Amino acid sequence: MRANNAGLLVARLWSVYCLLFTLQKLLRTAPSMLAPGGRFAVITFHSLEDRLVKASFKQLVDSAGPTAAALEAEAATLSGGKLRRGRGLSDSPSERRSGPAIFAYAEGKPFWRPSAEEVAANPRSRSATLRVLERVG
Repeated sequence: MRANNAGLLVARLWSVYCLLFTLQKLLRTAPSMLAPGGRFAVITFHSLEDRLVKASFKQLVDSAGPTAAALEAEAATLSGGKLRRGRGLSDSPSERRSGPAIFAYAEGKPFWRPSAEEVAANPRSRSATLRVLERVG
């Protein structure tokens, strides 16, 4: 493998790592910012992204939300053990005012895929998945 190709590969892998890390941060923080009745929508185009979103939404729907310890452990894993301490989920102002948040899938459906018409008009949309989470309490 040439040096140019190796550098390009490393750059692409780093880009994917940064994207996934940023997505994880968004999935941890965005639900706590939702007001009751608010919706959080994510469109994914790759299976790895969708897997992260699916697992995060499922955890929020199945419980009152991830515990602060679980979030810190996940963040430590993603950051290679270099975790800076920050405010936990239960320390957010919305959590203190109204108790634990309750989430559900919007419209009772966990995901949406593009229709056949959309795929015919826009072939790149065939891999898209839309997931929408709603804060109900």
